[in-house]
Amino acid sequence: ASEARRLLALIGQERVESLEEVCRLFLLTPLWGILGARAEVSGGKAHMWVTQCHPQRARVRKGLGEFACKQVGLNYFRNWLPALHPDLRFTCVFCPPDAHPEQEWCRWEVWFQPPAP
Repeated sequence: ASEARRLLALIGQERVESLEEVCRLFLLTPLWGILGARAEVSGGKAHMWVTQCHPQRARVRKGLGEFACKQVGLNYFRNWLPALHPDLRFTCVFCPPDAHPEQEWCRWEVWFQPPAP
């Protein structure tokens, strides 16, 4: 949450108003930025993924296997997104220990869901 607040201050806003802004901040985060992160908006959702997870690649290269980092990602988004905007929701499409394409380590989808009336 504190990282999200610092990023919002960096762009001079109190909260994001678009999925494009969510993607922009995702790509600016130190954590995701160094992992070959990519992000785009389509179909009413922000699609965010990692292509070059250096820690995972090093583990595989050393014969240690993939680290099951899905829970780490879930906790990250559970804390990060509400600080950007209370109506943001997300899902994990895949993340280790899930099976994933060779060129992607994890993929997340984010969208706005206003509260029910």
